[in-house]
Amino acid sequence: MSKTPFGWLLVTKHSNEYKKRRLIEEAERAAIDLRVVTPDQFLLQSTSSKNVIRDIQTGTPIEELPTFVISLVVVEEKDPQAFVLMEHLAALDLLLINNPTSVRHANDKMATYRTAAKMQIRIPTTFLHIPGTLLTLQEHIQYPCVIKPNKGLKGTGVELVQNVEDLTTHLNTVSEPTLVQEAIAESSGKDVRVLMLGNKPLGSMLRESNTSFTSNIATGGSAKMTTINPSYVDIATALLKKMTITFGSVDFLYGKDEMVLCEVNANPGLKMFEAVSNRNIAKEILLYCTKQSHTS
Repeated sequence: MSKTPFGWLLVTKHSNEYKKRRLIEEAERAAIDLRVVTPDQFLLQSTSSKNVIRDIQTGTPIEELPTFVISLVVVEEKDPQAFVLMEHLAALDLLLINNPTSVRHANDKMATYRTAAKMQIRIPTTFLHIPGTLLTLQEHIQYPCVIKPNKGLKGTGVELVQNVEDLTTHLNTVSEPTLVQEAIAESSGKDVRVLMLGNKPLGSMLRESNTSFTSNIATGGSAKMTTINPSYVDIATALLKKMTITFGSVDFLYGKDEMVLCEVNANPGLKMFEAVSNRNIAKEILLYCTKQSHTS
């Protein structure tokens, strides 16, 4: 490894452009060597003694590997080549934010709920519906209920269902695993996002919508900074540590007597959080990476 820390910023055409731009800007301001790379630049090789990354143009091994990698790759189905590269980078024991196993875990909402349940974290009662299976949920569901794709992002595909007829109709048309979930009425149109870096909280953001029962910024919600009981920050910290997520967020719903876990994000955006917090999150991520590189 190079004695001088430098990083790769792994991107694809699906990567968040704001996040990409901010990380590049702050790297330049801080004189941090951050090099933008794409999966198609590399040839991956494993031998009996080691794993190798080669330059795909020249075929020569890359001897000077980065001391850290920040990945802006989110969805494996969209960028399978990038996830293969992430697996290879993880096998080289590089500091990778975030590793592919953690990203997959967070993208799979039911897997996240299983982890939370083992940790006795309050979650909405949730059923997983597999397309093509016999519908036997109706007798167990209270209405209204929430339906959402098990691997949906940014609030897409999330709906409030009022009755058994609408639920049956919806589940008969979906082609992907779908969650059928208890609706937390007290949290309609609002939630709280706790942003974490290296097991330390960066702040809590209240997200609200006047037009939808979901509060995602991508679907028209607004945001402001807020405070929550420190016990929920501790829960967020413990959950991300369990899921080995270095930089991520935990979303909570407002329950009747306590906050309820909504989901975990292993690749949260920066735009709204930076705007409402006046914190330079991009710089903090880069400084964390360089500090870890110096101490590793």
